[in-house]
Formats: sequence, C-alpha cells, structure tokens
Amino acid sequence: MVKSIEQYQAEIKSVAQNLNIIGDHVDILSSMLAYALYSSNLEKTRITRELSLIKSTSINSKIQRAMDRNYSVFRGECPIVTLRVIPQTNRSLKVGDLLFESSDFNFYVSKSVELHQTPTFNGQEVEVRVSKRKETRTYRPTINDKFFEILDKKISSTLHVKKDGVEIPTKRDFREHLNDESSLYDLTITDFGVRLYRSTFNDDIFNAQNGIEVTYYEYFEDLNLLTERLKFLRLDDMKIESYSEPKQTKRETAKDIETNALHQYFTISMLRSNTDVMQLFHMITRDNIQDTAWEYSDVDRRINIYLVPKVGSLRSEIAGIQSEFLDRVQRSYYVVQDFQVQEATAAPFRANITVYTYLYSQSVNQSDISDIVKRYSKKLNNLVNTELLKSDIARVQNVNYTELELVYTGATIPGVINNGEVYNPKNPNHRKLKKPSIYFDLDINITIKASEDIYR
Repeated sequence: MVKSIEQYQAEIKSVAQNLNIIGDHVDILSSMLAYALYSSNLEKTRITRELSLIKSTSINSKIQRAMDRNYSVFRGECPIVTLRVIPQTNRSLKVGDLLFESSDFNFYVSKSVELHQTPTFNGQEVEVRVSKRKETRTYRPTINDKFFEILDKKISSTLHVKKDGVEIPTKRDFREHLNDESSLYDLTITDFGVRLYRSTFNDDIFNAQNGIEVTYYEYFEDLNLLTERLKFLRLDDMKIESYSEPKQTKRETAKDIETNALHQYFTISMLRSNTDVMQLFHMITRDNIQDTAWEYSDVDRRINIYLVPKVGSLRSEIAGIQSEFLDRVQRSYYVVQDFQVQEATAAPFRANITVYTYLYSQSVNQSDISDIVKRYSKKLNNLVNTELLKSDIARVQNVNYTELELVYTGATIPGVINNGEVYNPKNPNHRKLKKPSIYFDLDINITIKASEDIYR
C-alpha cells in the first residue's frame, strides 16, 4: 500500500524531532523528501502492477503478458457481408479484389466468384470483407532470422502470406504451428502489431527469391456506420438485391486477454504431466467444487478426474465441465488426451461428538465445532485423523474434554466397511477408504455435557 505524502512528511518530521532538529527548514525539507518518496513509491507500484496480467491497466501491458505466455491476442476480423447481386456484365472476382471504394470503407472480395450477366432470377451471392485499407508489403528475412514483424496498429487478424507466389499458412494456435512446420506462427505484439515466426526446423521458409509478401486488412469495427450506408449502397455493373447482416469477430478486450492468456498458459506452458491437469479444472470450476483428485487407469488408459461438490450435487454440471475441457483446442502435448470427469463417491458418516465443559454454567459455541469438522470433511484421497480432530475441538473455548466416534451410515462396501460400523483409522479395511474417488462426508451430531458428569 502506498503511503500518502502527509504520512511520509509526518515520519520525516518525527525523525527530525528525535534528533532535536527544529526550524522552518525542517518543514521545507520534509515536504520535499515526502513528495520524492511518495512519487518513487507510486511509480514502483505502477510498474509492479503493469507486470501483472490481471492487475495491469494498459492494454499493451496485457498484450505483453500474453506474449510472455505464448498467447497470440486476437486482433479482430473485419466485418463480412454477403451481397445478393444481379450483374450487368460478366465478371471474374478474385480474393482481395476491390469491389467498392469510399472515404468511409471499402469492399474487398473475400471469396472468389464468377459473375454472369444472365444469372438465375434471384441473382448471385458475393461475399465481401469491409475495411478502410488493404495493404501489401514485401519483407526479406534471412534464413538466420527467426521472425519478422509488421508494425501497424490497425492490422486485423486476416493475413495472406506468400512466398514466391505460393501461400504460406499462418497459425495463432502455437500447437497447430508446431504440428505444421510449413506454417508461420502469428503472434500479436504490443500496439496490435504482428510477429511472424518460422518453425525452428524449417529455416528454408525464409529463403525466398522475391521476399515474403504479406497482405492484410485494416481493422474496421464501425458497424453502425456500415449498416446505415448499406441501405443506400450502389455498385458499378451490378444491382444489389439484398444483403446479409454484417458478421464480425471483434478484437479481444482486456478481460478477454486475461481469461484466454491464462488458459493458454495452463494448457500449453504448464500442463506438462498428469499431475498438472487439475490446475485447469480448478480454473474451470473453482467456484463450484470443494476438492478434486485424479487417478490414471491402466485398463481404460485414461485419467479419471473426481470432483467433490461444496453443497448438493455436481452431477448436472459434469457434462458441461467435461465438454468445456475437451472442446478446448489448446491442450498440452504432455497430457493424456482421454479424460473422464465424474463426481466422487461420498462415504457418509455421522460424527457423534460429545464435548464436556468445565462447569454446568459454561456454554460452547457449536458453530466453532462445526467449522472444525467441516475442515476434515469432503477431502479426496484422505483418511480422517480422529485424534487430531478431537484435539482441534478441545481447543474451542470452554471445552475440557471431547469424545468422538464416526459411524458409517452408507451402504455396505464389501471388504471395506459395513453400515453402522464405527470408523477406526487403524483398521486395514477402513484404510481402503483413502482413494481419489472417495471422500468422507461428515454429518455432525453434537452433545454438550459438563465434566462433572464424568464422575457421577
């Protein structure tokens, strides 16, 4: 927390007073030093905050943090409009051809099409990309270069890269890039520029006789202007019969970058082993679950992931959780791809707790005891340490002595525990309850007595 100038000034004056330094110069110097300390601390705090993906306020700081996590921020697509036209002449339209030009925006053909003067009665469709500018530049990286950059703040995510006339695919997903050595990795840099990386194993991709040609479109997002102008639009050599609503995927917001960069970080940079997979599940459902655990099945060759609900049941959410995870395309190479998400099995116990106070007149806060017991409940791959639980309860105010038994109230588990049986952590059969798929679900039954009852 940053101290105020007044706090710094008071501290400096206090030091001066302790040293018996008095006079007007103390006020002047303390004010100067206080302002300098305040400014320095404020700047350090600002710099520290901008180093955080979540706490930073600058969009460029968030883009940089995303770059650190190897996540390419989505720069946005230009609007796509489908025009139904009746051509007045035969015409061949290729991708990138200029169809309409104005001071507000231009239409560029997004799909090649052959227009005929005598089409069907309802016309032909022409799909166009809306942008103020199409730019084509030639770059000449050497085979020793790992990447080259396009420094344009207004570039959209639509890129067409060619080497000696042959198109080179670009990938925003780093995993897809690694799977295709002939592609370039499209990484968004600060100010929404672009850095195009080649594969480490394909330095020849930059060995181009005529350089690398990159065509891109300026990002356009004024849909209100576009919608209004479409009502009165006229094209040369063709009549517009109708048009579709503009379709667009906008640039990522600051919040989008936070969420997606973190996801990329966990799925590509962090998920190196089976044990790390639970991190992703905590991200997906951390507000809904009490605990998670996993185990690998040699029989099914898959990871079984078990979830414990905080309250009620998670069964209605399991399908959504599983689908959300499996639908993510950015997964780690080092994680087994076959998963099964399911709610863990509850082992219900009635926790019969008897606490003895020192005197009849003393009371015990039962909610404190309940909070302690809850800390031992709903934990996967865990056995309840009854002695430690009794010790924790004994620390509650006015508790002198504690008696505890855990009675199993669920269906008999053959070879493990029977209904109505008292749990004993030293029983080898009961110790089989320690599994990633089972948790103790403790129902509390509290009785309060005075210690004098022990001697009656």
